Amino acid sequence: MRMMDNCHICGKPATQSCGLCGSVTCDKHLVDWICLECRKGKKKTEISEEGQPMEEVYS
Repeated sequence: MRMMDNCHICGKPATQSCGLCGSVTCDKHLVDWICLECRKGKKKTEISEEGQPMEEVYS
């Protein structure tokens, strides 16, 4: 039996996870094992421990 959780994008029940970020994602927001947010890229710049912005690289 598969564990069920809520999609991190829409909140609906989901049983799969993104291959990049690992977040639980429903079928609607998952294409080729990559979630919609990872396909678009992060909108917020993450801050490193030193307080400097980190650049994220997506291939």
